[in-house]
Amino acid sequence: MKFILISGLSGAGKSKAASFLEDMGYYVVDNMPAALIPKFAELCMAGQGQYDRVALVTDIRGGQTFDGLFSALDQLHEMGCDYKILFVEASVEAIIKRYKETRRVHPLAETVRSLDEAVRQERRISSSVTFLLMASRSRWVPASGAKVRPPFLTRWSRS
Repeated sequence: MKFILISGLSGAGKSKAASFLEDMGYYVVDNMPAALIPKFAELCMAGQGQYDRVALVTDIRGGQTFDGLFSALDQLHEMGCDYKILFVEASVEAIIKRYKETRRVHPLAETVRSLDEAVRQERRISSSVTFLLMASRSRWVPASGAKVRPPFLTRWSRS
């Protein structure tokens, strides 16, 4: 089974990456709470090939922190579920531009005074995830919005 977790900064291109993976035949679930990831993986593993290519998007939406993600990754490891993580990031300026173009509300907007502060706060919160994933390079691919395109994802998902 190919099991991919997509995470990263809000507005960096996670949903775009998920759409590309879906076009490549992956079963995709967006906005999966970290606490549900191990149970979902268990169901997929029991599916006898029905869900042999799965991608989940999990991030800070809903005010969640990444602490639950660390626990979920430990549980996946204990279950023997081999996974890859695609951590999508972009510059603060690029993310602000995307939010202004789409007029969407940043998930942390209620906790700060400006979009710039929300993006910078999310980057600070996610820095622990980035550090952990960099330490385990075999499961981490830093990707900017520009890199998350079908050719990159095709090569990466097959490696």
